[in-house]
Amino acid sequence: MTGGARRDAGALRRNIWISAFGTAARGVQIAVLFLVGRMFGPAALGQFLLGFGLHEIATGVVATGLTDGTTLLVSRRAARSGAPLDVIATALLVGVGIATLIAALVTAAAPALAHLLTGPYRALLPSLPWLAWSLVPTAIARVAFAACTGFSRLEWEAIVGGAGPAVGLVLALPIVRWAGAGVTGLFAALTAVQAGMALVALAALGPWVGFRELWAALRRPRLDRALLRFALPQGMNMALTTFVGRLDLVLLAACGVPAATVGVYGAVAAVVRELRQTRTVVSGALAPIVARHDAAGDRAAVASALARSVRGVAAVAVPLALGFVVVRRDVLALVAPGYTGETRFVLILLVGALVNCLGGLAGNFMIYLLRNRWNLANALVGALLGSVLGWLLIPRLGLTGAALAASAAAGTMTLLENLELAVLEGVRITARALRRALATLAVGAAGLAALGALGIAHGSGMGTRVAGAVVVTVAAALALRGRSRSLGGATTLIARPG
Repeated sequence: MTGGARRDAGALRRNIWISAFGTAARGVQIAVLFLVGRMFGPAALGQFLLGFGLHEIATGVVATGLTDGTTLLVSRRAARSGAPLDVIATALLVGVGIATLIAALVTAAAPALAHLLTGPYRALLPSLPWLAWSLVPTAIARVAFAACTGFSRLEWEAIVGGAGPAVGLVLALPIVRWAGAGVTGLFAALTAVQAGMALVALAALGPWVGFRELWAALRRPRLDRALLRFALPQGMNMALTTFVGRLDLVLLAACGVPAATVGVYGAVAAVVRELRQTRTVVSGALAPIVARHDAAGDRAAVASALARSVRGVAAVAVPLALGFVVVRRDVLALVAPGYTGETRFVLILLVGALVNCLGGLAGNFMIYLLRNRWNLANALVGALLGSVLGWLLIPRLGLTGAALAASAAAGTMTLLENLELAVLEGVRITARALRRALATLAVGAAGLAALGALGIAHGSGMGTRVAGAVVVTVAAALALRGRSRSLGGATTLIARPG
């Protein structure tokens, strides 16, 4: 193993563990939903989830493309020419500029938007300016944290940037409730928390670029065209991708589903979506390293990275998914006490999340290889397909229809990403990489279906089901050990290409 390979393997190992810790810390977001539902009621939770979903979609336009581009270009250039101030300054100026434009337009047009919000969702109208102006500090924080990641300091983005806003909201919830500010107060608190995160992110970035040098670059900007060529389509891609991920909530509200029901669905969907973080742990750690290998033209290392990282993600995602099936009704009872409606949507959402885990790294690699314009086309296809299916299925099937539309849209995007990566780059997720995971999944699903048919799982107590979930998860994890004995086993993927 060469010295460079050792350094890359060490960096990847460090990044994976940091990203894993950050993902665990992001679990505070679930606590936010639980507390909002308990402190403000299920209807307020539904309004909060819809508003926050709109905020995430807008963040895709404002910041996500710039942050992805900042990480990739900073990591590519830092080793050759020092701190790439033009990249960072361009990302900050463009992000803040777009955020300010959106905020001004939303604030001016808020009264005219009233007719788009019906029934209980009209309570969101006073929140729209807060949501819009929170985009400005969000853009600053995201870009600054992304630059830190480009300098191989992933901990700021993964841990502080991931968990910080949720922790801030948890601390603010009692104040908002005491003030009686409702949903509008929640989004005002979000704006204040994001402003604090922007200050923290700039402080973290300072040692790497120097505040004076960064300020000089901001005062006399030289726009980095490579960043803009990447970031603008990537921003639209991520906005559409986020829209697909929140499409079910938007369409449920548009179809007149009560806010309390949307709150139940959204809370469960947020828990299920956390399964995708098993992929994010690896993808976030890989970004700067794969970018450097691509710049060096080492396609063998890129192909090895995909195969080995998919195997590592599957070794974690499949056992967790099987364990979740056992306790899914208990999770539903926890986030929505007293709910007696349909529950099939939980399993459908889980299938969509698992498909994303097993195949979604192809989309990440398309970004790392600067093929993100194809991701934009895929996201557009997914958004159109999900919208059509949602309008057709939700009036007939309710929450199940929303889950089917969202999962079908996400699955279609994953399929397209894999086809394009194979055709354009000659890199693919092989059957060998997924063979053991799919076999374990099939056996586990058949066993759980048999237990369900016999009524064993449903008739037992909650403690027994939790114990059963642990047994199923551990058994599946042992079956998938192989060469990737843990997620950390994927840290060899850069060190041993081919």
